[in-house]
Amino acid sequence: MAGFRKIIPVNHNGDNFLSKRPASRRIFKWFAIVIISLGILLVCAGYILSYYAQKKAETEFQKVNGSFSSLKINLFERSVTVHDISWKSPEDSTENKASIYRIKLQGISLFQLIINKQLYAQTLRVDSGAISFKPSQKKDSVQKSSRKSFPFEIENVILHDVFVELKQDSVTQIEALLNLRYGALKFDSLGNLNASLRSAFRYFQGDIAHVKLKKANGLYASHIDKIKFDSEDELLSIDSLKLIPMQGKYEFAHVKGKQVSRLDLSVRNIDISGLNYNTIFDSLISIRKVAVHAANLHSFRDKRMPFKNGLMDLPMKSLQKLKVALEIDSITIDSTKITVEEFAEQATQPGHINFQNLTALMTGLSNRYYNNKPKYSQLDAQAKLMGSGLITASFRFPLDGSPLYSAKGKIANMPLSDINPILENSARVRIESGQLNELYFNFNYTDLKSEGLVEINYDNLLITVLNADKEKSIDKVKTVLVNAFLKKTKDESTEQRKRIGAINIDRDRHRFVFNLWWKSLQDGLKSSVLGSEKK
Repeated sequence: MAGFRKIIPVNHNGDNFLSKRPASRRIFKWFAIVIISLGILLVCAGYILSYYAQKKAETEFQKVNGSFSSLKINLFERSVTVHDISWKSPEDSTENKASIYRIKLQGISLFQLIINKQLYAQTLRVDSGAISFKPSQKKDSVQKSSRKSFPFEIENVILHDVFVELKQDSVTQIEALLNLRYGALKFDSLGNLNASLRSAFRYFQGDIAHVKLKKANGLYASHIDKIKFDSEDELLSIDSLKLIPMQGKYEFAHVKGKQVSRLDLSVRNIDISGLNYNTIFDSLISIRKVAVHAANLHSFRDKRMPFKNGLMDLPMKSLQKLKVALEIDSITIDSTKITVEEFAEQATQPGHINFQNLTALMTGLSNRYYNNKPKYSQLDAQAKLMGSGLITASFRFPLDGSPLYSAKGKIANMPLSDINPILENSARVRIESGQLNELYFNFNYTDLKSEGLVEINYDNLLITVLNADKEKSIDKVKTVLVNAFLKKTKDESTEQRKRIGAINIDRDRHRFVFNLWWKSLQDGLKSSVLGSEKK
């Protein structure tokens, strides 16, 4: 062993490798040591901050009747995560409460928080929870909360499987399951909240499922399977919409104590495209297209109840009263059925009329007029009247403030006996035979009056007049007189197969525009069939 020598590596010039170790390796070594030390320091600091923050938060939560299982601060992510949050209102725990699995605030700016006393974070995520609350009716509560608040801005807000319930007078008014992403949420003060939200808004995406709406002591409940939205693609869709009356057909009007239409509505889906989400902050709803698919509407009115309506505006005047501006390029309706049922004042049972396979297109709807826009909005529709006769109609609605509306259309190829369900119970008349070949109508109307013409071509019309009894017995004298008159007027016009009747009625301003349409057509038919036409 005495002859053993330690071998030290040298290069070809005889230099010692160990004495010339690269400086970069030494720098990297010390850099790694510093990074690891800082990491350990941050982790330890995070645990320490989490401990003290949890103690402080527990104290504050207890003051408002709340609790949570854990609070963790991650200084690497600049995040705060809280698990199993539970809260109940100290004043009324049954109305206001929340239970959230996890809330995570990530990307917090410590500089903004410490120096500017403002919360800024990249992401707020709320996972799996339920929130139930009752809006406060105290006016000073808003002012009090605004004094305690401080500015904040969150770039991305994410709600995942959060159930929300709003109550009023112990009745659930709104409930829904939220899955959405919103960017960005900004709050400076309550006074300029709208301006703050508008300046920060970037996107709104997600869906709201299992939506239920019901007003306390209301006449309707609304159910929606899902509402989907995407501001970047300018889309909004509503799947399976239902408007459900809370009372039966005959009880409904008794609750209001007057005549009122009871509506039972279902819609398979509504697709809205070209919806500008940004302009909503400026009180403008701008839409390129609304498509309504497979709607089914049943309207019932009990006319035996007192009629107490106030003045009813025509459609455009009602739209112009809206606080928001509305612009819709087109509205389409397809595969729709509308049934109108009425119990006439002197009837023994209700009558009905329906429109099947209804399709419609409305263009240029707006409640604000501009000089470079069309002066009217047009609605074109067609349907099968009582499943047989084809009815087509066009309506014009003035946009420029003009009082004049117009309607024209045609009904063709229909057995007249198909309208017996409405005639027998409302007019006490039954059509035994007769074929409607063609019926044209064209009239203009304002808030006060309707004027126009009806042109009708029919064959072999035979009418039975009914008595006002439950058995619908025949009034033989009136039946003979009416049919004799119909034969006489028909014989006198054999050279002119089409008979023309005048429309000239005053509008009942206490009823909706649908009543005016029907009364105008009814007046023209009476004039043409009974021979009091004006040519």
